[in-house]
Order: sequence, then structure tokens, then C-alpha cells
Amino acid sequence: MKGKCLLEVTGVADPTGCGEGFSYVKIPNKPTQQKDDKEPQPVKKTVTGTDADLRRLSLKNAKQLLRKFGVPEEEIKKLSRWEVIDVVRTMSTEQARSGEGPMSKFARGSRFSVAEHQERYKEECQRIFDLQNKVLSSTEVLSTDTDSSSAEDSDFEEMGKNIENMLQNKKTSSQLSREREEQERKELQRMLLGEGSGFTDKKEKDRKSVNNRRLRTEPKLEAEEVGNEYRKACR
Repeated sequence: MKGKCLLEVTGVADPTGCGEGFSYVKIPNKPTQQKDDKEPQPVKKTVTGTDADLRRLSLKNAKQLLRKFGVPEEEIKKLSRWEVIDVVRTMSTEQARSGEGPMSKFARGSRFSVAEHQERYKEECQRIFDLQNKVLSSTEVLSTDTDSSSAEDSDFEEMGKNIENMLQNKKTSSQLSREREEQERKELQRMLLGEGSGFTDKKEKDRKSVNNRRLRTEPKLEAEEVGNEYRKACR
């Protein structure tokens, strides 16, 4: 900051929303106030012509105030009238800010508020800037709301496909549900028919194997019977 402008450190200038950074948003050096005719303007307080007017304070009374403030007599003698008045104003302002001393009527805050405001502003900017650098340089992995499981992703994909089918075919959700049930029923029928045909094929194979064994044994029995009859005839 070169004194030409100020930068906002809160509100829209905070991209993090939690006081951990600020962007470069200009604000005027002096606050701007919008005039509203409906609201009465506050009456400005003035010290001119009152007992708080330092210009009406005599040199004798001003030196007496400095003695009450604890200023050494040697230092008071070295000061001119307006230097004495300036010291009274400065010390009264310091006591008024700290809440001590009965001479607050001689305090003047406007001469030092700008400098103090700028100093506090610089300290606040430096604090936020250091915090922003700390956050940006951190290697900690923060979880986000975009992390999701594969099951959730598949559910979303299926839901998206159903919606696309509804839009393309102009079918209602009840119609799609009935179609899915019909498809599942046909799949179950195919499975049952497949098991039944397998069982029938097995019975057929068993029957054929029995017949084959029977055919193989019958010629053997006939040959044995012929041989027995031949032996009987030879006797």
C-alpha cells in the first residue's frame, strides 16, 4: 500500500469465506455515506467557545495542567505557549483513550485516528496474508463432497439410463417396471426349460445304454444254447 488506496479484507474480498485470505478489492480511503432526507442529520459537537476550547486556555492554566500530568518544570519552561497547548492536547487525548484522567474535555481524537487506523489496517492485512500463505502451503488433503463410492455411481448411472429411456420412448415409470418384470419372467422360463430338457436327455441316454447292453448279451446267450444242443447230439 502506497497511500493511494486501501484494500478490503473482509466480505466480498474474502474468497475463503472464513478469514483465511483476501483478494484485491479497492475501497475508498474515507468512508462514503449516503444521504437520506428522511433521517435527521446528527448535530456536530463543537468545542469552540466552550471551556474545552484550547484557544481560550491561558498559558498559566495550561502549565498547571502539565504539572498535573507529571511533566518536569524544566521541560515546561522550555516550551512556548502553543507548544504547551499541544502537549496538553496530546496528553489529554492519551488519557481519554486509556480511560484515565479528568481532563478528557481537552482530548482531540481526529488528529491521530487516521494514523492509528492505517497502522491497524496494515497489521490486519499482514495477519491475513500470513494465514493465507500458511493455508496455501499446507499439504493436508481435505475431503470434499464430490467423493462417492462406486455403488452410488452405479445407482446414478442406472437412474440416468432409466430417465433416458423414458424420454426416448415416452414411457412412464410403471410401463418400464412392467417391462422389466416381463423380461425377468422370460429369463426364469428359459432357465427352467433348460433344466427340464437336460433331465429328459439324461433319461433318454440311460434308456439307450440299457438297450445296448441287452443287445450285446442276447447273441452271447444264443451261442451258448446252440453249443449245448450240439454237444448233446454228439453223445
